[in-house]
Amino acid sequence: MHTDLRDLLPVAEAEAPPLRHSAGDVLAAARRHRARRRATTASLATAVLVAAALVVPRVFTDRPPEPPAPVAPPPTAAFTYPAGPLTGNIPRYAAGPLTVSGTVRVTPAFQVAEITDGVHRDDRGGLVPVALLTVFKPGSLDPSAYLSGESLTINGRPGKYVPAIPYDNRSSPEPAVIWEYDEDAYAVVTDRGVPQPITRAEMIAVAEALRPGAEQPVRVGFRLSYVPADFTLGTAGAFTGESSLYLVPGTYPRTLRNADDPLRRSMIRLRLHPANEAKGRSSGTYCPSTGLCYRATPDRRYVLGVVGTGAQTDAELRKILDRATIAVPDDPATWYPAADALP
Repeated sequence: MHTDLRDLLPVAEAEAPPLRHSAGDVLAAARRHRARRRATTASLATAVLVAAALVVPRVFTDRPPEPPAPVAPPPTAAFTYPAGPLTGNIPRYAAGPLTVSGTVRVTPAFQVAEITDGVHRDDRGGLVPVALLTVFKPGSLDPSAYLSGESLTINGRPGKYVPAIPYDNRSSPEPAVIWEYDEDAYAVVTDRGVPQPITRAEMIAVAEALRPGAEQPVRVGFRLSYVPADFTLGTAGAFTGESSLYLVPGTYPRTLRNADDPLRRSMIRLRLHPANEAKGRSSGTYCPSTGLCYRATPDRRYVLGVVGTGAQTDAELRKILDRATIAVPDDPATWYPAADALP
């Protein structure tokens, strides 16, 4: 290797040996110093590379541990219960060949819609409900009667198909689909069995298509000014051309086993509906039999009827009717919110 004296002389001057050494000794010492310096530089470079090889991977291997994945929240409720008193928000909607009517009946604990198939009709041409949709207010249904059914998932939430559940005080139980649409809040589709049963798949389709509609108070075509002591509103219903109020004794139950629970109790039932020839024969108030009284409208096209529990006299039933205010029966715009229908 060629050695440039310009490189060696500064080193030789810095490490000048005693004069007793020859020039060859000086050059040899310079060469040894340079070799040591190169070796030191190479060692340092190697150390740096080794350190880098050791340190760089720690950027990845010494990260703090990843936090656990958050637990997915339960699916957002597809339906929310209305906040207003005696208010419904089941909309009218289609589910395959079936049509859900929208809310037709409401209680302090649940609301009900009728389900028709577009085929079966009554003698007057009206559609006959083949099933019912009942949506319970959160916390108002004890679901224990439905626990033995087949597990389902409705809109991501748990449900059951129950082959036989009693409903509407009928002795023959019918199939039902129940699901928890929100926390401790249940809805039930119940096959009425007449005139034509609906299938399991059709009940599930009704359940999956349920969404909240606009909140509307249920309205009835009459308002009461007198109610026997200790009776309160149990049910308000509004159908095409008629409306009803059911009065129950005492306090309305906080928790129900099913939708007909309140109806098992003695109640006073009032209904405004079109009159037939016999019921509309008088324009006043009359009682054709004990515990049953009517009040006809002036045109005798409609009657407001009342059925007592057996504890009320006909005179008291007549008092209920005589003090009632009747709206225009065939104009629902004149009807009263059910929450305002009792004194």
